[in-house]
Parts: sequence; structure tokens; C-alpha cells
Amino acid sequence: ASAICSPHRFDHEQESAMESRAVPTWVLKLCCAACWAACGVVIVSLSQLRPPNLDIVLDAFLALRKQASTPMNATMTTVQPPRDASELYCWLVTASHGYELEIVKENFRQERHIFGCDRSSVFTDNSSKTMPVPSKEIGPLRSEWSLGGSLANTEVFLRAWDGVFAEALWARHLWTVKVDPYCVFMPERMSQHIQRQGWQTTGPVYIKNALNMLGPVEVFSFGAVAIMSKLLRSVCEVGMGTSGTREDTFLDDCMGWLHMPTHIDSKLFFSLDDETKNRANSSDCCRDATFVGYHPYTQRWSYERCVELANRSDAGGIDTELHDGSDSQLTVLFFRVIAQVGLAEAKQ
Repeated sequence: ASAICSPHRFDHEQESAMESRAVPTWVLKLCCAACWAACGVVIVSLSQLRPPNLDIVLDAFLALRKQASTPMNATMTTVQPPRDASELYCWLVTASHGYELEIVKENFRQERHIFGCDRSSVFTDNSSKTMPVPSKEIGPLRSEWSLGGSLANTEVFLRAWDGVFAEALWARHLWTVKVDPYCVFMPERMSQHIQRQGWQTTGPVYIKNALNMLGPVEVFSFGAVAIMSKLLRSVCEVGMGTSGTREDTFLDDCMGWLHMPTHIDSKLFFSLDDETKNRANSSDCCRDATFVGYHPYTQRWSYERCVELANRSDAGGIDTELHDGSDSQLTVLFFRVIAQVGLAEAKQ
């Protein structure tokens, strides 16, 4: 019903188009009314059964009805950012102790990861004076595991988004980027990537690295965050619920429900599989400078190794280190040396 019964769908142009196909508009409107009536019957039936979550069902029904009665072009209106807006606002969520915090602390000290963006925010479960980086407290981060084996952390990140909206730093930037702490993230590459792709900053759009959004790097335009600040809780949370869902899956479904345009970009980050990430040479992928980030590096030594290789690839140097002395690595190194020598001679 919410998909086909919005009043804005019956503008004059569409009425003419429908009539030209011999489908009277009044028939479609009657079908819509019948559809909503059927929804009402379901609600009444549920009220007789009195399920424990009836209030949630009623709230979801009312949210759907409200969304369907709102013209889509009203919710997706292009919002103009300030003329002096900076490019990147980045944020993350970290526990106030453990390996995550150690990585965040070192990144803060070296002004890299999200701290290399124009502005950044850290959200945590305890923003006491002992926190080594400036942070905002959003309550406990503990999440249960879902039946599918993933962490059901949607509610935690909705509180983080509440913090993002309340702090309002996003409103001074063209792009908002959420990053996982154990993702090796290169903000200067993010800026170059955005410019190279030519993505529009004012219109509502979000960027994901695959058909389904994955959480290590999530990118939203100014226009997208403007809409999320109004509808993330009132429409998506109420209508979809958060029980047993992972935050990236919830966000992806929410963006689809809001009809948010999207771009798929496989170069947002390189994702290690479970077998590769535990190997001694798991950082080898960080030599590929075409990626904005690399994920996950949960151990300090492997994280720092990946950062080192990524920085070296940005500098354009030849990495002469071999991890296992294999013939394939020697061959790759040989051709890289030959290519750079040939390039130097061509320039001369």
C-alpha cells in the first residue's frame, strides 16, 4: 500500500498516462482504498489476539500510512550545504577499553584514520576523563548475537547516529563517513575517490561497496544525512524494527525504504576473508593503492603493517620486502622494477 498509494503518484501527467492505457485512475484509487482496508482488517484481527507486541505493530502501520501520504518529492528534496562546507566529516564507535581503543588512540596521536578528515567524532560507552581521545558517550555498546551469527548492533548505532545529528558537524560537510575502528582507512584517498567518481554532494545519495551495504566504510552525502536526521528513527526504526538486525543491514534496508539513490563502489575497502586475515602476510593487500580502506585488522601489529604498506604505495616507492620468498612474488617484483626503470628512461 505504501508503495503504490501515495497521493503524489496521481498527478495530472500520470493520470493522463494511465487513462491512455485504458486504466481509469478511479480504479487504481479504489484498489488503494481496498488495500488500506485490508491492512485495517489485519490490525483489528491482531487486536483481538492481543499479541505482546501489538503496540509495535500499530506504530509500524501508522508510520507506513504517514509515509504513504507524504509526497516522495517532498521527503527527497535537495538540500543545499553551506557555501563554506568542508568535504569530509568522519566518525566511529569504539569501546572505552580493549584493542579497539588502542588502535583509535594511536590513530588520534598520528592524526590518521578519521582524525585525518576535516572534522571527526568518537562515540563510546564511557567518555570519562580517562579516555585518551575526545569522545561522546552514547551508553552501553553490548549487543546480542542474532540467529544468523551476526552482531545485532542496530540500536547501538542508532544512538550513535543520534549523537551525529545532535552534534550537527555533518551539516558543515559535504560527505559523512562512518568507519570501523579496525578498518585501515585513508581519508585523503576518500577525497580523491569522491572527486574522481564525480558524485553529487547535494542530492541524497549513499555509497556502498557491494550489492548489500557492509559496515567498515559507509558514505552518505549531505542531502542523505539531512533526510536521515528526520526519518531514521520516525520511519525506519518504527516501521522496520531493530530486533536481531545488524546496523549495516538495517541502514541499507532503510535507505531502500526511503528510496534513497545509491552508488556501488567496490573500491571503498578491501575485505579480508576469515582464512586470509589470520595469515602472516595478510597485509599484502594494503599495497593496492586503489582501495580507500582495508578491513579487518584487529591486531595491533597487522594494523600498523597495513598502514605502513598503504603509505608506501601512496608514496610510489618500490616495496622490496618479500614475506615468503616465493617465485610469484619475485616475478612481480622483477616486473615492477623493470616498469619503473623503463618509465624513467622514457621521461629522459
